[in-house]
Amino acid sequence: VIKSNLGWRFKDFKGMSFEEIEAKFAQFWKRIEDFTLMGSKEEAERAKRKGIILEKEQ
Repeated sequence: VIKSNLGWRFKDFKGMSFEEIEAKFAQFWKRIEDFTLMGSKEEAERAKRKGIILEKEQ
């Protein structure tokens, strides 16, 4: 997962402790957890708050 999604290789972690690796990966994991789909209810509410007008496809 790390190699394919974030561009890191196993050699980047050589000699690092688990805590150091976990700290490096935590910021990217937060992005994955906070991701909302463009068509989701949460995204629609966020767009309304920002004043973005979304047109419905028919």
